Amino acid sequence: MNDKTDNSVAASENSTTLRLKDIETMKLTPAMSQYLEIKKEHPEYLLFYRMGDFYELFFEDALTVSGALGLTLTSRSKIEDKVIPMCGVPFHACELYLSRLIKMEIGRAHV
Repeated sequence: MNDKTDNSVAASENSTTLRLKDIETMKLTPAMSQYLEIKKEHPEYLLFYRMGDFYELFFEDALTVSGALGLTLTSRSKIEDKVIPMCGVPFHACELYLSRLIKMEIGRAHV
């Protein structure tokens, strides 16, 4: 992604990486609230969430997919000084990335 910021996330998890289980009581943006609502209904799927020209993945999904596909793991936001891991793919190339994940037998994808 071209949207590199100073808040990049290391590929390995650390104490400043926010996990899904950590956020139940935190104040969230409307988009993140919607993402989490969908993810809660379908925890077994990798959730590709359309945001502008990209499908974004967050939290554990971002860690999984960035490692598997060699995508840059970044973070756009922080909640209570912990970063939200994020990676994304351009919407027009989504099928290419999904097919790679399917061939690698990594999770199931829900778009």
